[in-house]
Order: sequence, then C-alpha cells, then structure tokens
Amino acid sequence: MLHTCVMPDKENNLQMIIPAAGKGIRLGHLTSHKPKCMIEINGTTLVERTLRIAKRLGIKRIILVVGHCKEVLISHVNSLELDLI
Repeated sequence: MLHTCVMPDKENNLQMIIPAAGKGIRLGHLTSHKPKCMIEINGTTLVERTLRIAKRLGIKRIILVVGHCKEVLISHVNSLELDLI
C-alpha cells in the first residue's frame, strides 16, 4: 500500500502527494529494476491502483515524488492514459 497525503489547495480542490521514490530493498529481486509501487497485484500495479482511486475521488492534482528507477515509473504512469492532469 502506498502512503499518500490528500489536502486542499488554495482553491479548495483536493490534491494528492504520492511518495514513490523508494527502492523497496526488503522486497529483494521484485524491486531491483523497478520501484516498489510498480509491483503488480492481480495484474494492476500499486501506483495504477492508487491513481485510479484518486480519479474516482475527484482529486484534481497529483504530485508523484519519484526516485529509484524513475524513468520506468514515469513511462508506466504516462501509458495509463488516465487524464488526471
């Protein structure tokens, strides 16, 4: 599960911050070439699941904090075509 922070911006629109920069070293080989939020459960990555929930909640702005294997994560999020921003 990703830990997120949801708060209103100046216009009272909800925005979400998703920290997704961790290496997930305790997960061993599962995260050696991808961030832990890219682990799939029942065919859906954790980050995709979180973004779809955010969309259903009507969150207008999502800040994704990236780090480990950021190119893989950014490419995956862009491929989802969720029309979030």
